[in-house]
Amino acid sequence: MINDEMINQYIEQIKSKFPIKEQHREFMRLLCHYLASVNTRLPAVGQESLEIAQSYWLQEGGTPERMDAARTQCWQYLDNKGSSIAIGDEVDTAMRAVLCVLYPVPADETFSVETVRWFFQLLNRLGDDQSI
Repeated sequence: MINDEMINQYIEQIKSKFPIKEQHREFMRLLCHYLASVNTRLPAVGQESLEIAQSYWLQEGGTPERMDAARTQCWQYLDNKGSSIAIGDEVDTAMRAVLCVLYPVPADETFSVETVRWFFQLLNRLGDDQSI
């Protein structure tokens, strides 16, 4: 389990090392690495979306448009399942974790940090016991 203190330390480390424009990328790169542990819990659309995100963040491949399209497909999957509002099971939780890394640009100045915190809440819910 990754506790709040560990998350806060990691966030402060990234904020102190990188300018604000690069912080989002660094956060997303870390989250992509953690997502490998939930890959088996994802439906095909989630696995494909994770591959798109990993290509974008880790290999600098793909485009923001592909990320946006993947994010839309993930939300459509959750909508069709009736899980777009409430998290019902491990699949819903894993899909939301993937959604965290499908934003090529932060929505505002607090988006990246809030996303990191939400992501690790999801990961803890899935029982991941890795450390940062």
